[in-house]
Amino acid sequence: MGLLSGARQWQAIDTKWAIPAGLFGGVFSALFGTGGPIYIVYLSARIEDKAALRATASIVVAISVWIRLALFIGTGLLLDATLVALVVVLLPVMVLGLWLGNRLHHALSGRGVLRLIAALLMANGVALIVRAIESLRA
Repeated sequence: MGLLSGARQWQAIDTKWAIPAGLFGGVFSALFGTGGPIYIVYLSARIEDKAALRATASIVVAISVWIRLALFIGTGLLLDATLVALVVVLLPVMVLGLWLGNRLHHALSGRGVLRLIAALLMANGVALIVRAIESLRA
């Protein structure tokens, strides 16, 4: 709870954590498509400045998306017309998310950004647990 309340003092972790963070982030990306939270946990423990954290996280996510896009197109997984239509329909949602993220970035302090990241990571973890339980029931 200390992280959510902002009670802890920020201190950079050792760069040796990059290897396990990258490994586990890659495994979770491959298995569940959700390696981003692991990368964000690592990056938020390495980068204190909220603008630098946001820029670095954006680049990491963009590279991951472009690699997946190339692989999915190369294997033919994204050549379905229904999927392409879904992407087009969801583009406004992406733009809205970028706009909202930019507004939040300017409205929150560095500590507030860390609290928001922690809350989003917890919500993502709960969603993964629920999805795993539902898949066990099926």
